[in-house]
Amino acid sequence: LCLLPFTMSFQWIYYQGRGMAASGRGSTSRGDPFLVLSSTSHDLLTTFPSSNQEENDSTADDTSELDTIHFANVEKFDEELERIVTSSSSSTDQQRITSLLYGKQQSEVPQYANEAVQKAVLADDLLHWMLEKQHQSSITPTAKSYNAVLKAWRAAISNLKDTGSTNMDLSSLATQLLMTSREAGTRAINLLHEMESAGITPTIDSYNAVLHCVVKSRISANSFTTTADQVQQLFDSMTTQHFVSPNSETYHYVIDEWARYPQEVGPERAEKFLLDMTQRALLSPTEEKDARVVYYPLPDRRAYISVLTGWATNSADKRQGAQRAEDLLVYMNTLPPTLKPDAKCYSVAIDAWSKCGQIMPPIEAAKKADQLLQKWEQVQHETYQEDARYIPSYNSVIKAYSHVAGDKDSPYRAQELLDKLEETSAKGYGPNIVTYTAVIMAWARSPLDNIKAQYALKTLKRINEKFKQTGDENSFRPNLYTYNAVLNACATSKNIPAENQEKVTKIMFAVFKALEQQAAKTKQDYPSHITYGILLKGIMNLMPLSDSRDDVVRAIFEKCCRDGQVDTGVIKQLLVSASGELYQQILNSCFENDDDGSNGKRLSQNQLNDPDTVVQDILPKNWSRNVKINT
Repeated sequence: LCLLPFTMSFQWIYYQGRGMAASGRGSTSRGDPFLVLSSTSHDLLTTFPSSNQEENDSTADDTSELDTIHFANVEKFDEELERIVTSSSSSTDQQRITSLLYGKQQSEVPQYANEAVQKAVLADDLLHWMLEKQHQSSITPTAKSYNAVLKAWRAAISNLKDTGSTNMDLSSLATQLLMTSREAGTRAINLLHEMESAGITPTIDSYNAVLHCVVKSRISANSFTTTADQVQQLFDSMTTQHFVSPNSETYHYVIDEWARYPQEVGPERAEKFLLDMTQRALLSPTEEKDARVVYYPLPDRRAYISVLTGWATNSADKRQGAQRAEDLLVYMNTLPPTLKPDAKCYSVAIDAWSKCGQIMPPIEAAKKADQLLQKWEQVQHETYQEDARYIPSYNSVIKAYSHVAGDKDSPYRAQELLDKLEETSAKGYGPNIVTYTAVIMAWARSPLDNIKAQYALKTLKRINEKFKQTGDENSFRPNLYTYNAVLNACATSKNIPAENQEKVTKIMFAVFKALEQQAAKTKQDYPSHITYGILLKGIMNLMPLSDSRDDVVRAIFEKCCRDGQVDTGVIKQLLVSASGELYQQILNSCFENDDDGSNGKRLSQNQLNDPDTVVQDILPKNWSRNVKINT
């Protein structure tokens, strides 16, 4: 680590002294803003002379090791570049080229911490050596030559982070060079400009490689533009200046960048580009005959999914985003069969509506998501498609219904969808613990007080049966959220006949006991402050005010104290569940007998009736020692 500043400063000094002064390799007449971002790969390499350089400089003969490289023609040169890119860095071919380019002493060759970068640097330096020597031979690098080097940088940048190499031993920093993804991306752009300056028309492979590097390195031309702007500029240059026809990969780079751009402007630009390319493709000739005419292929379904995802996830107005995603689905149904929406397309739009329950009535969001699901089921029926891969569509709708309160039909619909999912289990796809828990929550929030506890318990039993059959703890073992959902279905069963109150109370405590037993066995998912708050609420709704109810309340609260799960919510439930006399007795007696340093004084009535004051200023810390947020 002490050597790191020296190493990086050493690179910077040589870069300033030689790299920026270099007028040959890597330079361009365009005044491109990327040139000042970082040193180019070949500049870095040439700053490290071979061990033979001083000896060669002292001789009258200017012939160097580099002059011994000979290629019969440009095809052989291109083959050598391809071998560098595809072979191992320890291969004989690479060792030979490395020795000829940098000198025979391999210990003097600059070593990059990332092997892919080492290949790209070697290929890049060989290309620029040939450019310098082309006046001495008949070999002139072509677009294929540049594409081989761009291919190497494309592979290298996929293994880099903004801070340099990955998975590297820090002890190697003194001997190995680092290259950031930004430097590699800049190098790819400079190569493209070099091609243009040399009068070589870039090909679609050239542009796709550079687009890949720009996207991976998150490069923008300046502080006022974004990577999406840079990608769009490259696409416009490709089609309007060089008349290079794009392909699906090219579309993806542009659309993906705009689709992930925040706020509505990103998805809006992505959709505009997509629809424009679609219309051009429908009007474009099917065969490429004129080199001055750009031929636009039809975007694939993946491009549409990217725009759908952009609307579903990046729109600031979630409701507008969901509606725009659904509108795009409608448009896709007017396109050729290869572009009609499939299960994934519907799944994205359905998920978008299901997440709108916080900004619109939850029942409306759930029904909008459900309507799209039913449309997809109709498409499957009409086209004989069976695509169960996108089970999240069903999970999303069920989850949307789980947030609906006060609707009698929602839990039944959620249960119906669960039944459909279980039918798909034989095909390898089916519900999981999240699905079952959402159905239980739908029952808990319903107004069906007479039956919801029983239905919640039945669903819990179905989960346990699945768990016994499969042993799959990740998919089917009930967790704390599952048990709390069942307890909540019991606790909110109010205004029911006395005989039902007793049954629901028994269910509630049986489920709580099952939770404790599982926690003792698995050493996780212990009852939380939410669990105890639900129990106290259940006692308030299921038992009339009496000495018996006070006894149960006292027992629940004392256990909550021992478990260290008392929070403001528990105190609020205690305040409404216990009689006034019991509430004051519980708190005062607990303080008087407390051993953890509390003041032990009796509380005023105002303090007793303010749960926040009780918890924040008076409650012994030991009572809340295990409280965790969102459990």
